[in-house]
Amino acid sequence: MKKIKKILFSQPKPSNENSPFIQLKDKYNVKIDFFPLIKSEEIHVSELQKQQIRISDFTAVILMSKIAVDNFFRIAKEYRFTIPNSYVYICKSEAISNYIRKYTKYRSRCFHVLKNGSLDDLKNNENIKLKDKKYLLPTSDISKELLSKINDLNINCEPIKLYKTVPNTEICDKVSDINEYDMLVFFSHYDILALKEIFPKFKKKDTIVIAYGHNTQIIAKKKKLKTDIEIPSPEFPSIIGGIEHYLKK
Repeated sequence: MKKIKKILFSQPKPSNENSPFIQLKDKYNVKIDFFPLIKSEEIHVSELQKQQIRISDFTAVILMSKIAVDNFFRIAKEYRFTIPNSYVYICKSEAISNYIRKYTKYRSRCFHVLKNGSLDDLKNNENIKLKDKKYLLPTSDISKELLSKINDLNINCEPIKLYKTVPNTEICDKVSDINEYDMLVFFSHYDILALKEIFPKFKKKDTIVIAYGHNTQIIAKKKKLKTDIEIPSPEFPSIIGGIEHYLKK
């Protein structure tokens, strides 16, 4: 296996210089670029009204990304909806939980983090599944798979399309040839779809591909993109662990 010299993370550069992703640069003497392969486009209130959903009817929200967080609070502001202190936030990760505090005060009883970032935790974890709550699930795509998943959870949950996720073609101004990277790290299944659209001639060859999240791994397989490490897993519960597995070689 060739030595890893250059890594692309499909997300914005962390603002904290102490981020473990940034620290990999000096620790292993590698070049690291942060370029999102996707971007979001807002859906405005006039279009939301066609969905016939009022966010004031809900008592909890499931937030699976920072984009979902931003758009949830944006719409609440546009609707002039004052979010009550009792509102419950179900978060995909600790990072999402921390990010929400940009908009609202942290209350431990109102914040819950999903195990392994999976919605299945709502079904299996009685500490999280609050029977009396009506859940709102902000998303960019209300697919048959998502509706089936919600039905399987057996909770009172309604998905709402608050934004659109589209390929970030601006990356072409910064990356002329994605094959120049020895490792690609994807955080969303939309990253996989965007890769295929923005760089249709991409050939994996000996490029290491790391996919974070179950949905990301599913779409990678559907698009016939072989992943070298699937995270989280018993062997690699964190992205950093998976990356270092190769950098140490």
